[in-house]
Amino acid sequence: MSVSPTSAATSSTRATQPRTRTILHWTYLEIAQSALESSHRAERLEKMCRERSGRAAGGGAGAVNDEELHWAEIASGHEKSGQAIVAIIFSALTLEAYANSIAHQRLSHLYRNTLDKLDLPGKWIVIPKMAFGEGLDPAGEVIGRIRRLHKERNALIHTHPAFLHGPGMDDPASLAFWKEAFAHHHVRPEKADAAVQTCLDAVAAVLKIAPDFDPDFAAHARGRESARRRMAAAAKKIGLECEEDEQDGR
Repeated sequence: MSVSPTSAATSSTRATQPRTRTILHWTYLEIAQSALESSHRAERLEKMCRERSGRAAGGGAGAVNDEELHWAEIASGHEKSGQAIVAIIFSALTLEAYANSIAHQRLSHLYRNTLDKLDLPGKWIVIPKMAFGEGLDPAGEVIGRIRRLHKERNALIHTHPAFLHGPGMDDPASLAFWKEAFAHHHVRPEKADAAVQTCLDAVAAVLKIAPDFDPDFAAHARGRESARRRMAAAAKKIGLECEEDEQDGR
């Protein structure tokens, strides 16, 4: 096969250029953490709507239209559940990407091609052991939590439709029915909390075995906190503080 001078020069240039490794696991973790925060915010709003709805029923101060509060409660419940789902799925993506990163850096491509067929718990049992000579305990707590996260991720990804039978939206009885029906299908923030914490604990377990493997781990946590402070300062400067943040500060 002949190679043109232009393509040969391009190949030569690429060979002499430094290689930069791009990774996505920290991006996935940031998405999971941000979604978790949003889920908790929606949960607080849902609770506020529920409490004010109770005051409205009793004619208390600050009461607003009871029907509007009920639907706002349903909407915030949807947001709470939706953001929790995002956090769970991206937590699983974080662990998948991190295990693949270990394999990419420490194992040959022959091993990687085989290991890529393992499920998430399998990767976290096998890859650290092969890469560092010591791995996570297959019967230990961290692997058990990874198994639970993998199961929850699969349930969300491979979900099937559910059919609900009840009053129509124009029926006054629909509010109570749909609130109860949606509540049974909600994913609570506590599950998302556990998912994100599983990511952090799994990475910490690997770094306990191989402290020098990922120097970016601590930097990621510092960088995220620094970014949040800068965002808050910028929002305050241009007058974008939200009412909820002001309440939290009081």
